[in-house]
Amino acid sequence: MMVMRDDPTAFRILAIDPGLSGAWAVLTRDGDFVEAGDLPRFAGLIDGTQLSTIISLFNPRQGVIERVHSMPKQGVSSAFTFGAAYGLTIGVMTGAGLPISFVTPQKWKSHFRLSGAMKGASVQRAVELYPAASAHLTLKKHHNRADAILLGRYFVNMATKGEFV
Repeated sequence: MMVMRDDPTAFRILAIDPGLSGAWAVLTRDGDFVEAGDLPRFAGLIDGTQLSTIISLFNPRQGVIERVHSMPKQGVSSAFTFGAAYGLTIGVMTGAGLPISFVTPQKWKSHFRLSGAMKGASVQRAVELYPAASAHLTLKKHHNRADAILLGRYFVNMATKGEFV
């Protein structure tokens, strides 16, 4: 089910797959899909102003970010850029007053049985759960959007079990 974005009273969750090629997704507390997109960029960095606009538009009450770190063979420059994008995302969400929960990729991928799977597997799983999201997952690079959708769904599933408060 797709939920309209113009309901200001809805409890929404903003899930972010961080990084320069990262993405965001908005779900309701019940796990219904609202919308997804790529993280906005400007001049080779995450555009914090546009991310703030996305937050204002959807008025989420909870943030969830994938807890990530630089990779062992990642170059110094790309590690710095990735860290800057990660930190800026946290800063913008914190500045908007959102409580943030962090989830490792191992946890949510294991939950959806995607550990070790190809990147496209997350798109397939997201479309299985949310057929309405398929319009947002049309390109190969949209696996980041699918990751954000599944990250948000993992949060919803675990919150209903009391893992997150």
